[in-house]
Amino acid sequence: MADKPSGPEFQNSDVLQRAIVPPSTDEFDDLISAARSAARRTGMKKTDIKTAIVKVRSRRAAKRDGK
Repeated sequence: MADKPSGPEFQNSDVLQRAIVPPSTDEFDDLISAARSAARRTGMKKTDIKTAIVKVRSRRAAKRDGK
């Protein structure tokens, strides 16, 4: 049995782990379809997605580089 994590944030608490099971192909297709429908309803465009990705990646790079 593995040791419990230590530190003040883990005192008197348990860590629960469980396997992550990927969705089936049909479930994944349903998730993608629902996401696309939601994006269409809100008026989201492909350029909005690309802009968001660039923004997040630049923030992560700045955080990683200590800026």
